[in-house]
Amino acid sequence: GALTTTDIAMAAADGQIDRLQHGLEKAWSESQNAVMVLRGCQGYFRQLLSASRASQAGTPVAQAVKSLRPPVHFRLQDKMAAQLRAWTPDSLFDAVNRLQDAELSVKQGGGNDEIFAGQALLGICLRRQKSGR
Repeated sequence: GALTTTDIAMAAADGQIDRLQHGLEKAWSESQNAVMVLRGCQGYFRQLLSASRASQAGTPVAQAVKSLRPPVHFRLQDKMAAQLRAWTPDSLFDAVNRLQDAELSVKQGGGNDEIFAGQALLGICLRRQKSGR
């Protein structure tokens, strides 16, 4: 569960639609709850936001990633540092808000939870692609 959610969040942060789609299909085939997927992605993007703000305040990117709590697995630290260079704090803040809005939509019911989650994550993924950074 947690690994799949991290894969999904990383795919969105990288702007990789195929990886995102694969991760979501895996999550849904394993009957993962859309709220839990969205929350896992929110956590990932909150960590990116925290590191991005630290970096903007003068902390070297690698150190900003290493200082995150909970700690980022050492194998993911370089990847996260690369993602930080592609996102601004404002765009990360918007991504977190978008994920929170999607979670709220899922909790209110009346729709397909997987579609709400997928649309929010696809939007974030496309935003990353458009930034071209």
